[in-house]
Amino acid sequence: NVDLPPADLSLNVLWGLPLPGDFARAVFCSHMLEHLDYPDAALAFLREVRRVLRPGGVLRLVVPDIQKYLTAYSRQDKAFFKARRRIWPDSARSETMLVEALLYSGAGSQPDDFFGHKFGYDFETLKWLLRKAGFRRVERSAYMKSRRRELRVDAGSPYARAAFRGSHYSLFVDATR
Repeated sequence: NVDLPPADLSLNVLWGLPLPGDFARAVFCSHMLEHLDYPDAALAFLREVRRVLRPGGVLRLVVPDIQKYLTAYSRQDKAFFKARRRIWPDSARSETMLVEALLYSGAGSQPDDFFGHKFGYDFETLKWLLRKAGFRRVERSAYMKSRRRELRVDAGSPYARAAFRGSHYSLFVDATR
């Protein structure tokens, strides 16, 4: 597990992954990519993940589904945002639903804000970025529905588990090297 302390391995992923090429059969990454600057840092990280994956290896990527947030905003779905604030209480500081949606998608992020979102992804944009990183097959998936049994671990992430009215707040994608 690579994460913030007290993880098994704590490191700045922008410095690369301390693993040999063609090493891993699978990589799981939940609610991290949106914290990297788009497109440069996000693309560099995805290329690094592709490097450590074996041919045919799969990256399971989970990010906030910004399309759901923008749809909720356009419908003025106050219940969506209220339920979301129970999971992410820090977002309650937002003055309006628009501010909350824009901040969640990375608008107004400060370069030195490590924990703030730098970008918001919909499937089309994430697929484009993964293809640019060299992944040959990119598929939209669903919670706990990866084709790869060993990647059905979404339940281990409280952010990936979070849902509203039976629909998860997250976007689930499997990308094959």
